Amino acid sequence: MSDNSPHFLAAEHTSTDENHVLDISLPLMASEEVDQRLQKLKEKEKQLKAQIQAAEARVKEKQRKVETRQKIILGGAVLSLLKNEKNEAFKQQLLAKLNAIVTREADRKTLGLS
Repeated sequence: MSDNSPHFLAAEHTSTDENHVLDISLPLMASEEVDQRLQKLKEKEKQLKAQIQAAEARVKEKQRKVETRQKIILGGAVLSLLKNEKNEAFKQQLLAKLNAIVTREADRKTLGLS
């Protein structure tokens, strides 16, 4: 059973007298060719990993910008409510919620909660 194609590694057993001979047929592709192909694949892998990282970074940056914009809009809305709301009970509830949520002292001072 011997096949010399580059895709198979075959072993042939023959029996002569009491001796067993093992004939291994190696692939025809030279070791240097295999090394070059492997090197090209590793370089491609490196490029793909870099592309994936860049794409992930762009997604995170976009998400961060959206979140920042949301915070600005919501902050403006809350400030407008505190300034213009006629319902005093609602304003007091909103201030109570802000007082419970905002815990960092510098932020509390900025918002006049301290």
